[in-house]
Amino acid sequence: MSTFNYITPQPIIELYECIQGEGKYVGTPSILLRMVGCTLRCFFGGDFCDTFYASWKIEKDKKRYTLEEVRDFLIKSKLKHLIISGGSPTLYPDLLKHLVWMGESNSKFITIESEGSKFVDVNCDFLSLSPKLSNSIPPATPAFGDARKIHLANYANYEIMKKQINYANDYQIKFVISSKEDVEEAKKIIKKLNVPDNKIYLMPEGVYDEKIKQTATWLIPICIENNFNFSDRLHIRIFGNIRFV
Repeated sequence: MSTFNYITPQPIIELYECIQGEGKYVGTPSILLRMVGCTLRCFFGGDFCDTFYASWKIEKDKKRYTLEEVRDFLIKSKLKHLIISGGSPTLYPDLLKHLVWMGESNSKFITIESEGSKFVDVNCDFLSLSPKLSNSIPPATPAFGDARKIHLANYANYEIMKKQINYANDYQIKFVISSKEDVEEAKKIIKKLNVPDNKIYLMPEGVYDEKIKQTATWLIPICIENNFNFSDRLHIRIFGNIRFV
């Protein structure tokens, strides 16, 4: 672990205390560490993904945190949950393993959020896997040509996802749902991954509160019917996609 230079800026663009807004641990006070760079280019209808700045358009002047800053933050924070997110954290396997080690050294419960395009042999307390559906594919237009190619090449690596699930201590599978057709597509992926219903979370797509509410009205009954979990998006629905510190 000592091979890392602790004073060199790393591809870490956010480090703050927040409330977990999605999935099994929704509402849990957490430390969010966001890594920059993504294998996907999600575009949901007319909206880019809610972390556009970590995937589509990486801001070159955005602060990069050093491992020294991460270490000091983990030591000072009283919160016990650490979320390592992106972008795609698995783009940096060695750094990811080191961050997990740092979290464990400070007695943190560690969640890794991944879109499932790359496997990393790293143990954490909880894997939050988010397979993307067809609703995430950028349109077939010249303006989105390169982004669409990148996305199509990486978004449906189900064998990699199965391998990561089998390596995990505990996990959830979280789908972003825009329509009832998306639910049927998600069911097919669930069969491919061979995971139990209680690990499944269906979450309304949207970067605005009103859109999330509209989808939730018909999605919640579907979750009940299929014994799936419903996931809210508190960070967007309540706080307007602004972190709650």
